[in-house]
Amino acid sequence: MSYDVKSNKAEDFINDEEILETLDYAEKHKLNVVCGLCRIINYETKYLKHYNRKICKKNYISDFSNRTLLLNDTISTSKLYNLQKLKESNIKFEPGLYEDKYYISKIFEYFDRIGVINKPVYNWYKYGINSSITTTYNFDNINERLKRMDEIINISSEKLKPFHVANAINHELMVFVNNYIHFDEKQKIFNLYRDYFIKYKEYIYFDTINKIANKVLIKYILN
Repeated sequence: MSYDVKSNKAEDFINDEEILETLDYAEKHKLNVVCGLCRIINYETKYLKHYNRKICKKNYISDFSNRTLLLNDTISTSKLYNLQKLKESNIKFEPGLYEDKYYISKIFEYFDRIGVINKPVYNWYKYGINSSITTTYNFDNINERLKRMDEIINISSEKLKPFHVANAINHELMVFVNNYIHFDEKQKIFNLYRDYFIKYKEYIYFDTINKIANKVLIKYILN
């Protein structure tokens, strides 16, 4: 572990042994990308959890026939990449917010065989809800997120578009609406998401929505 001297905060880190095991897995199966677990450590409470545990509960190879589960994993740092293949594919980070989500979506769209390993690859120190740009809830950020999701839909195959829209419903809709206390704020944020989901209503399937509250809200929006 290391520290940022100016902020006196612990920095994210990787474990050499875990990275070597992931590299061995990639070489053994001739993989250009391997997805692993991300340890999320709350700096204040020291509470530890694993992001994408459901995705990485076992080792397996994901191809285009079973790619949909991986779409829930939007962290770029918990992965090992073949740099040469990234250069050949011209896949790189784009300017703007939520660049992780867009970058990973391109990876999942263009690479057929992607390894998944039940092994932590990255350790992330989390400092609170407003400790970074992407965890700060404000209208500018939400607008930027929706623009980025438009870009993801545009590069996605028809097969994967419904799952990207479902991810937005399952992971963002109620979270962002409920984060605001005052009714006028809730109404404003609701209107943003309403317009977005109406635009992509042809890709909304209720069996991909995982919470009753979200289903009720989407039915209200579409009707």
